[in-house]
Amino acid sequence: MEVVGTLTLAFLFLAVAGWVWQAVESRRDVRRNPPPGQMLDVEGRRLHLRSLGQGSPVVVLEAGLGGSSVGWCRVQPEVAKFTRVVSYDRAGMGWSEPASNGRSGAALVEELRMLLRKAGIPPPYVLVGHSFGAYVVELFAASSPNEVAGLVLVDPLPASEWYPLTDRQKARLAKGVRLAGYAAALARFGVARLFLALVMGPRWATRLFMLVVGVCTLAAARINLRAVGGGLRGAERMRAGLEKLPAEAVAQLRALWSRPTYFQAWAQELENLPESAAQVATRKIPREIPLTVMSAGSSSPGRLREHERLAGLSARGRHLMVLGSGHLIQLNAPAIVVEAIRNLIIGEE
Repeated sequence: MEVVGTLTLAFLFLAVAGWVWQAVESRRDVRRNPPPGQMLDVEGRRLHLRSLGQGSPVVVLEAGLGGSSVGWCRVQPEVAKFTRVVSYDRAGMGWSEPASNGRSGAALVEELRMLLRKAGIPPPYVLVGHSFGAYVVELFAASSPNEVAGLVLVDPLPASEWYPLTDRQKARLAKGVRLAGYAAALARFGVARLFLALVMGPRWATRLFMLVVGVCTLAAARINLRAVGGGLRGAERMRAGLEKLPAEAVAQLRALWSRPTYFQAWAQELENLPESAAQVATRKIPREIPLTVMSAGSSSPGRLREHERLAGLSARGRHLMVLGSGHLIQLNAPAIVVEAIRNLIIGEE
């Protein structure tokens, strides 16, 4: 019993210490990483929008699941050299305040439309969506075709991958929502902040941390060694992506990903993923809208077929393969994304 009491006190001490650390560092984050754009009120919550450049049509950048405006840091300044371009953060992501209402694709379209109006940014728009962000821009184009000058889909998530759902997908999605919920709870006690400090620190610290976590997980849950290897590979992929970003962007992401609201927003969007996919599957992009679909070189044959089919929905559709790139094409090959946007705009002139 004495050992149990000691462990309980130690756990409580660590929990309180983590909570205090998270609270103090969160205040510092606000001072050190202010929003680079403007905060605009949309239905009682402030959303972050960053605008660069001048000209029309205006390019609107839509991030993928769990993404933010920071992910476009290598694309937005280059596009701003030839037209106006805006990036923004969906509610709960980046610098935007969280939302309590539904997070389906159609709801996100209305949120984006209201934000653009609030910012005084008139159509026409060239909408650029990465991964899940393609759902949002596709639905925007389907609902307001007269406001859309073109679409660029960067390794889009095919609707057929999440609609209709199989039992296996339902279980996978439910697990993802639970994990995001756990992460939000742990973030309140500084666990996410600690993890990011280790992953974004020296490589040896990342490997040591993941090894310790893996060993502890093995002992507690009796899972196989593949889970440890998967965790290490995940941390390495995260590092590889971050190494493509400027130091300022890494610091911003480290602060933003430490917030409980980030994981809560992620859980909300995951929960609504099947509904969003169903909306995309049942609303077609008008054939007259120019469309460019970009596929990562690492795409599976099935996803490539879906991307080819998607490009064929437009009378002016193009399908581009980006060899040597993973899913984050906007970080792996930003110049190709910029050129695809430029070519679509030139085609409109």
